[in-house]
Amino acid sequence: MAYSAAMSRLSLRLRLSLVLAAVLALLLAFDAALTLLGAGRRIDPEIANATELTSGVLREAVKGLTPAPDLERRLADLAQSFDRLRHVRVAFEPEGAALVRAASQRPQPPAWFVALLRPGAVSQRIEAAAGGRRLGDFVVEGDPDDEIGELWDGLVTLALDGAAAAALGFVVIYLAVGGALRPLERLKAGLVALGRRDYDARLPEGGVSEFEPLLARFNALGDSLAAAERENRSLRARLVSIQDEERKEIARELHDEIGPYLFAARAQAGAARRVTDGAGGAAVDAVIESLDALQATNRRLLDQLRPAALEELGLVAALEALGRLLQRSRPELRVSVESDALPALPPELEAALYRIAQEALTNAARHAAATQARVTLKAGEGALTLTIADDGRGLDPTRPAGRGLIGMRERAAAYGGALTLQAGGPGLVVRAEFAL
Repeated sequence: MAYSAAMSRLSLRLRLSLVLAAVLALLLAFDAALTLLGAGRRIDPEIANATELTSGVLREAVKGLTPAPDLERRLADLAQSFDRLRHVRVAFEPEGAALVRAASQRPQPPAWFVALLRPGAVSQRIEAAAGGRRLGDFVVEGDPDDEIGELWDGLVTLALDGAAAAALGFVVIYLAVGGALRPLERLKAGLVALGRRDYDARLPEGGVSEFEPLLARFNALGDSLAAAERENRSLRARLVSIQDEERKEIARELHDEIGPYLFAARAQAGAARRVTDGAGGAAVDAVIESLDALQATNRRLLDQLRPAALEELGLVAALEALGRLLQRSRPELRVSVESDALPALPPELEAALYRIAQEALTNAARHAAATQARVTLKAGEGALTLTIADDGRGLDPTRPAGRGLIGMRERAAAYGGALTLQAGGPGLVVRAEFAL
């Protein structure tokens, strides 16, 4: 399980490279095992043959020896002359003296490697005599050191060459797999772009044939999403336009129909008050008070439905007037408006900015119990940003989005903008961004 968890954290590119490198390492180990197995079967027969051949030569050499003053030295020299032979060591042991073996000059392989091969011990003794007198023995011993040393050197070379080949293969495979999987990296970047609603993102096709249909499908999906986004934006703009037209129509009805009736009723009530005394006068005063309240409500509704200040004074002045209006109804709320020098904006965009600010300030006053709200308009780097920050209770994440928030999002999206909400410590920051 730990191995699976560790592998799952590795990229596909690294996993494939490691698997192929592991296959190369296994092949190297298999080759080394076959080499050892073959060498182990070959060493003993070679040593036995070399020992037997050398013993035969010495037996012929000691036949018919005749006494001589330096015979023992000559026999020792004869034994030493066999040092150049492979797989065998020869020493002359004079009668009554201890055998002296020459130390091997070759570097010895590790003991575990020698034990792994387990070469058999082979030795023979050939008696040397002259004139019926025993001179000593030739000791012929099988010597696998040369074969084992060469085998060890070969395995070390094989391991080094194999490790270098595996490392080089890993690098080549890593680069090759990376190149083959590069379309997936592009696909990942494209999906991230789609997640950011960048529907114009496209992937270059070509490369690995297996990925071509996938890249083509992604580009087709991008085309479909871009077309759907354009259609939705057009529908949202049409919806907002229809809503604004309905607001204007309702405002006209309130202004042209309800307004005159309220004015006439107020005038008649004033005339009636002038000729009425006592209890009747008090009743007329109550009617006049109610009519005044209806007229104030009617004016407030007219300003909300069709802000005349936006058409007459411009966006910044209309926002300042909106702030003053809210402060009159909510004395505890202080609204400030800050703005950069703005370029000429389409009337529809100005209306969208005004409505977004109006909804955000209304929420801050009615639902968030804010005491301060700051409206900021900034234009720069090809973008226009409207920010409304308050110090109220903020947004409750457990409550679903209300109609006001949905309306702000729709207005922003209808004109190609984006609306974001951000907790500002105490309070909430509403930010709408539009491209200029």
